[in-house]
Amino acid sequence: SVAHLTLPAEGEAHGIRVVADTGAGSGRLDIRELSVGGQVLEQLQLGCDRLRLDAAGFGCAGRLEAAVPEADAAWAAAIDLSYANETRAFALELTGEGALAGLQLTAEGGAAGLTEARLGWADIRLAALPLAIPDLTLYGGTSAGEIVLDGASATVSGRACVADIAFDSSDGRLGAAGLGLCGDLAGRYAEGDGTVSLALAEPPTGEVLVDRFYLDLRTVEPELEATVTIAEQAPERLTARWRDATAGEARLDATGLDDPTSIAWRVDVTTLDLASAASTYLASALEAAGLASLRLEGRFGGTLVGRGTALAHATLELDGIGIEDGGGRGTVQGLSGLLDYDAEGDSADSSLTWAGASLYQLPIGAATVRFYVGGRSFQLLDPVRVDVLDGALDLRTLAVDGLDAETLAVDFEAELEPIALRPVSEALGWPPLNGTLSGTVPRVTLREGVLAMGGALELALFDGLVRAENLRVERLLGVLPTFAADLTLRDLDLQQMTGAFSFGEITGTIGGQVQGLRLLDWEPVAFDLVLVTPDRDPRRHRISQRAVDNLTSIGGGPSAVLSTTFLRFFEDFDYRGLGIRCRLQNNVCRMGGVGDAPNGGYYIVRGAGIPRIDVIGYSREVDFPQLLRRLQAATESGLPDID
Repeated sequence: SVAHLTLPAEGEAHGIRVVADTGAGSGRLDIRELSVGGQVLEQLQLGCDRLRLDAAGFGCAGRLEAAVPEADAAWAAAIDLSYANETRAFALELTGEGALAGLQLTAEGGAAGLTEARLGWADIRLAALPLAIPDLTLYGGTSAGEIVLDGASATVSGRACVADIAFDSSDGRLGAAGLGLCGDLAGRYAEGDGTVSLALAEPPTGEVLVDRFYLDLRTVEPELEATVTIAEQAPERLTARWRDATAGEARLDATGLDDPTSIAWRVDVTTLDLASAASTYLASALEAAGLASLRLEGRFGGTLVGRGTALAHATLELDGIGIEDGGGRGTVQGLSGLLDYDAEGDSADSSLTWAGASLYQLPIGAATVRFYVGGRSFQLLDPVRVDVLDGALDLRTLAVDGLDAETLAVDFEAELEPIALRPVSEALGWPPLNGTLSGTVPRVTLREGVLAMGGALELALFDGLVRAENLRVERLLGVLPTFAADLTLRDLDLQQMTGAFSFGEITGTIGGQVQGLRLLDWEPVAFDLVLVTPDRDPRRHRISQRAVDNLTSIGGGPSAVLSTTFLRFFEDFDYRGLGIRCRLQNNVCRMGGVGDAPNGGYYIVRGAGIPRIDVIGYSREVDFPQLLRRLQAATESGLPDID
């Protein structure tokens, strides 16, 4: 008995016991625990039914058994071993049993060392093997192959195949079904050093899931080659090449393989076709991000360098990139240029040019942007002027900090050159608006997907002013975007506002506020609206017969009343003031006007002069969709038809 024995290749054996009965020609070797290369075997037993021990050498024919505690399984094999003292020749034949049925190992050699070793297996059921892979459960699959070690040439060669592999991880982020791979193995070794190469022998099959990335291998015919360099019996370097005939090619070079958390790696991508890569490799990830309808085109190449899971440097060359969101949220055409990033801040200047773009059907002109991006920061190097319809956005400065932090701070200064509102409203599917849009954009911050303005956004609109405060947007380009703001409106010209709606002409100005405005997927769900004629408005107050009829119908009264009385002979009327109030909650508007009227009503228009026209509303609570239908009818050609 031997209590402990240290073995080469980081191995140890405990509880060794040898029993030999030369008279009966049998013997037994027991090892309580054997640890080699991180694999632990328990109760290893070598039983020699036919044992030979003499001056010429020894021989053993019997059975080898071992328990694998991590896998709650056991190994078993028939063994035939012989050794000659004089020539130092040895021969080994191992035939698997049970779960290892189909496994055959033969080896022979002499004084000069190993002559040849051959490992072959066929139809091995992998799920029945004592495989212990942390956090991974194997459900099926078979394997077959043969590996040959040639001692004379110090080479290794062979082929290994697996079929119908099925597995998943405990967290559900890694899995496969019907996975089939077949690779050719080739290598050379000498005194602990060498190289081993593996190449796909035929197209793979099956499906693979890695986090959000799903790949159906039946849709691709990739080429894969990998080489591992071994130094002092340990893997030192990995080089690999993946080529897809339609998508492109990528090469990997990695060193420091002994510690996965600090592996130094470099990936070179050659002319990757985005359309093919998106449909084949990125479809599931885009769908999970709410971008299933995103269409990509163009090509890019470049180099990525990092250590562990951290990116250290990236250089990408973009050529004719096109991006189109099927949901109509935006497009980019002809995006080309050079992007350089360094995690330590030692980046070269980057430059991108696009031929055209759009945001929610709003066309954006071509532009070239020079910028720096490195570490946690982004900096615009030159002012940029981007055409938007007949106006432009002059982006004077733009700085971003916290690219790798939870808080993303964005600071920029911009001026909006006058843009005609009619084409903007048409592009966004709004009612047609007259006038122009211009103004100054204040500081903006973005945190955890929430875009917020730290100051007030002031826009010149309808010869008046619209001031937006507490502006906040969540999921701007995602699913169900939300918008919130408080608006103040001053001295908006009513003639411009009503002229484009077929609503009827109104002169004068209007002002007020929209507090607690909230849009969900760009549809109103809550607000407190007050729009009234301002005090001491210097402009003349006139309202057309058509506008009176439309305001009457919006307030819930009958339409076309004036056309049935003598007032039909008057085209327009004087008014003292007008206004409307609506507090929207739970799809219901609580209505009001410029003051209370008799019989529980409210004034929408207070008349003046002769003849005097008052427009009074009586519906205090109005279904909001119905109110929108009334507004839509009032802005269409002809008099509104209200049920």
